[in-house]
Amino acid sequence: MNELLELFNKYKDLVSISIASIALIYTAYQVALQRSHNRLTVRPHLDSTSHTDDYERAYSIEITNNGIGPAVLVCAELYYKGELMSNIDPVNEAMTRIQEELKWFGKDSWGHHRLSMGSYISPGEATHLIEVSFYVEASTKPATDFDSYLRENVLLKVWYNSIYGDEYIFISNDPQSGLKPLPKIKALRDEAMRPNKSAGQKL
Repeated sequence: MNELLELFNKYKDLVSISIASIALIYTAYQVALQRSHNRLTVRPHLDSTSHTDDYERAYSIEITNNGIGPAVLVCAELYYKGELMSNIDPVNEAMTRIQEELKWFGKDSWGHHRLSMGSYISPGEATHLIEVSFYVEASTKPATDFDSYLRENVLLKVWYNSIYGDEYIFISNDPQSGLKPLPKIKALRDEAMRPNKSAGQKL
């Protein structure tokens, strides 16, 4: 018995340090789990929905945050037939070209919403990106045909963050985009925000 007591006294400092270390590791693990949980509870997810109405000859696209946390818009790129549109008003540039090419709608029969970089899209919020009304002679199914045309010729990319800074990207032709956070892509983001794509860029 005395031998055990002497052995304990000899190593009691080491035992105390070991217990304290285990407690510290456990606490750090619990903190990491809590942070991971917090990130999941505020994860945004941007998606797009198109509305086609051939009877009313109307078409619209909206960007919706289907996640459970706000999406902070960082930067965006819009391509028409593979060409990057200007950062001044890319949607207007693309729609003007489409209007001139298809001649399905007039210059005053469409509108668009400009997405301000740095702004938030709240959970459940939908922002109409474009709205179009077609000429009677445009097509027998103008909205449906126009939707197909956009899917073939237009590509939209939107980089956005959660409030914790996790990075995501929405890609219009990829329904799986935005489901998982991106790795830290500073180089890619810096490229997307090069001088002709200022942080104040709007769509």
